[in-house]
Amino acid sequence: MTDQQGPPKEEMSGNSEIKASFVSVGSRFDNRVNRLADLLIAATLIVLALPLMGSIALAIKCDSSGPVFDRNERDGPFVALRFRTTLHLGARDTRPVRTTEPERQLTRLGWFLRDTRLDRLPQLINVVRGDMSIIRASPERPYYLD
Repeated sequence: MTDQQGPPKEEMSGNSEIKASFVSVGSRFDNRVNRLADLLIAATLIVLALPLMGSIALAIKCDSSGPVFDRNERDGPFVALRFRTTLHLGARDTRPVRTTEPERQLTRLGWFLRDTRLDRLPQLINVVRGDMSIIRASPERPYYLD
């Protein structure tokens, strides 16, 4: 009778190298598939939501003075776009600030946009640029990472 202890150690190390290279190829393939899915989903949603986004931009301009978009610096570094929901106070500190009365800073339209999360529609542009992903987690603001 022969002893059935398994393959010699040389063969096992060779198999692990093959498995490691297969995993790395698979993850590159997965990244490409995720990127392609991000592009298709984001481009489709932008085309479908373009009339709504135009209406929101016009409503923001009529509701209050200031820019239509709010830009938040994210870890990466890149700038995430959102529709502006707060009062525009000119040049201000870009750090996030906790307030005791947030209702005083939101515009009339801002309440609705935040409740429905329509303020995040411009982030589809960040997805097309490759800064963010629909499928994977989004980067956090650097202020919160420190």
